[in-house]
Amino acid sequence: LNDGDTINGKTSISINFWVNITAGDNYDGIVCTRNGNDYLLIYIDSVSGDDFVIRVQQRAASGGSYSLTTSPTLTKGNWYNVTCTGTTGAKWDLYINGSNSGQTQGNAITSFAQSANFFIGTDSQIGGRFIVGKIGPVSIYDKKLSAQEVKQNYNALKGRFGL
Repeated sequence: LNDGDTINGKTSISINFWVNITAGDNYDGIVCTRNGNDYLLIYIDSVSGDDFVIRVQQRAASGGSYSLTTSPTLTKGNWYNVTCTGTTGAKWDLYINGSNSGQTQGNAITSFAQSANFFIGTDSQIGGRFIVGKIGPVSIYDKKLSAQEVKQNYNALKGRFGL
């Protein structure tokens, strides 16, 4: 996505996408943006056999690094709708297929200070960190989506992905 200021300076954002991982390793990027010590990474982690989790990691140079992990474990070869939504001063909410998967991070989001481009399917700054699979529509919102809006987004497209 060629707009480096997509989330820069926003107080709330949401990222929604569909993903079907068919192979891969730890740290393979799904939706990522980096600019030095500022980054927002959504990637595969803890791959074991056909099981994996999706991790969201946010770091602002002005204050700390925070991460959030899906629960339960996901399985390769299946479509999942993922929504990550948050507001500065609060924690991320992470939804899988329209349901909140919980907040596992310890600290609140400090800022969205990101001026680099977003990359879909890779972590552009570290070679070899690309997913093997498919990614459906990616949407970035300049607001925190409510639980109802997340569920509506999921329901609107789930038939297209065989769910």
